[in-house]
Amino acid sequence: MADISGELILGQSFGVLESGQKDQVIQELQDGSILMLANLILPYITPIAEYISLGPVTRACASRKKTFRRSEEMLDRHKEVVRSSQPDNLPPSIFAHLFAEQQQQRPQSLQEGGDELDQLEIISNAVNFIANGTETTANTLTYLIWAVCRHPETRMQLLEELDALSVDELDDQHLRRLSFLSQVVEETLRLYPAVAGGLLRTVPAEGAEIAGHWIPGGTTVSCQAYSMHRDPKIFPNPYVFYPERWAEPSPEMRMAMMAWGGGARTCLGIHLARMELRLGAVHFFRAFPQARISTVAGMSDADMEPEMVSFTAPKGHRCLIECR
Repeated sequence: MADISGELILGQSFGVLESGQKDQVIQELQDGSILMLANLILPYITPIAEYISLGPVTRACASRKKTFRRSEEMLDRHKEVVRSSQPDNLPPSIFAHLFAEQQQQRPQSLQEGGDELDQLEIISNAVNFIANGTETTANTLTYLIWAVCRHPETRMQLLEELDALSVDELDDQHLRRLSFLSQVVEETLRLYPAVAGGLLRTVPAEGAEIAGHWIPGGTTVSCQAYSMHRDPKIFPNPYVFYPERWAEPSPEMRMAMMAWGGGARTCLGIHLARMELRLGAVHFFRAFPQARISTVAGMSDADMEPEMVSFTAPKGHRCLIECR
């Protein structure tokens, strides 16, 4: 996921697959992820942590600064590649057209009033895209593989569907049509959403009635995916991994799903993430059809208990699978 995000956002891979190691940018992003939670709980803590040692928050600030510097360096290299390319042969990245427009002195209007994004805004967006498009999908795919391996009947049903595919059909155009694969992905997103905590929204100035309660304008409200996805009135036996529940989902089930957020400001990478989850699951289980959860080094279900800081991740920070 990190390499894909690097190519799409910074125009270059992080080389994680080749090296088998986390790139420095990815490691620094993870080290700095605590800032999301810190800023949510104590909005003014970050400026203070810049000058007073506040343990992990201060270390996270230092990591975030390093992330910005490295991202800026990579974006500068990408900008040079874009500007040396022909207009009809630009690299396939998010910022390629923006950089090309800047070179032609025809700023792309991305802000109110037609102002061009400045360098800091570009870097900030790039860092956010990488942070939100790497660890989230990787953790969800980890939970998908683990959950399928824990349920042999689910694995067998998925393998039956995958066995019907030819080598020429291992692309997303064909995979998105697989009904049981889609159900497995949806159930994984329900039980293990990448962002399970509250997503904040501000009530419009005129106020609003929510669930029979009048909420004044300007009030901050939120709703948790974790709670919504486990409502037994909507999802019977909510703690059971049961993909078949998505064969014919009710309108209430669809409305309650908040894996991608809700309202007008949902995740920008929905389609890319779904594509990555489908391709990752299919290639894994076709390569390792007998995969099962390992008990080596004391690996157990306790390792996979969701730990929710900024993103949902396994508490043990590992998922050991035996592939025979």
